[in-house]
Amino acid sequence: MLQQLLSLIDNKVISTLVFLFVVFALRWLVVYLLKKQPEQDDEGITKRWINATSNVTWMVIFFGLLIIWLSELRFIALSIAAFGVAIVLAMKEFIMCLVGHVYLAITSPFRVGDWISAGNTSGEVISNDWLSTYLLEVDVAGETYDYTGKTVVIPNSQFLTLTVKNLNHVQRYVDHTFSLVCDPAKYQKIEVSKLCELILQQARICCEDFYEVAKRYNHLIEKRLGVTLQGAEASVRVSTTEVGNYLFAITLFCPTAQATEIQQKLTLLVLENLPLKVS
Repeated sequence: MLQQLLSLIDNKVISTLVFLFVVFALRWLVVYLLKKQPEQDDEGITKRWINATSNVTWMVIFFGLLIIWLSELRFIALSIAAFGVAIVLAMKEFIMCLVGHVYLAITSPFRVGDWISAGNTSGEVISNDWLSTYLLEVDVAGETYDYTGKTVVIPNSQFLTLTVKNLNHVQRYVDHTFSLVCDPAKYQKIEVSKLCELILQQARICCEDFYEVAKRYNHLIEKRLGVTLQGAEASVRVSTTEVGNYLFAITLFCPTAQATEIQQKLTLLVLENLPLKVS
């Protein structure tokens, strides 16, 4: 009897190894073919298909192994039932992650390739499996919109309680706001209205290369979100600091990847045109 059981287990092991080899070989072939496809207008579509292939692979492996070893699992069914409560408690976080994955699949708050903000973390979704979501961190809070090089792993259970913001509409263009501070004591008489005109004039120069594209993209976002945005035109708001300096808050609708560069260029153009006092 023992010899028959050992022989049966040996057959199951061989079947399992063959099954895993076939599944992983098919997965490798599908991923290889997807990567060979010509680039699409939607850059994230290939990533999403590869991610979906990975998730389907693990689901097939789970049910395949369950079917192969089902007869053996019956022998330990009573033992599992006896320790069922302990297993559930021990695997609480694991189960919550699976529930979180189902929640994400139903609600679809984001897809692979989207920019999202979850809690205090912002980044591009690079993959999403049954247990975790992986983000390539982006410096959204600092408004540089650069990749930090850090990969953030968020358990799917966190999405049941975290507030998730989809930032996909700022992945290409963003309303970038920054400030210029001018100390009146260091310059000749500053006419605020003329300085505002100077800022807007220099802003138009900095944005003229992409203005028409920005205008169309702004209209597209308004149509999708059903809201009215500021538009592609630059704007300036004037206020003062606690010590009496002029504070100019400038908002530009510009390509996200160029936001920091345009801010630096515009700042230099404005400051170079301010007349310093002669000491």
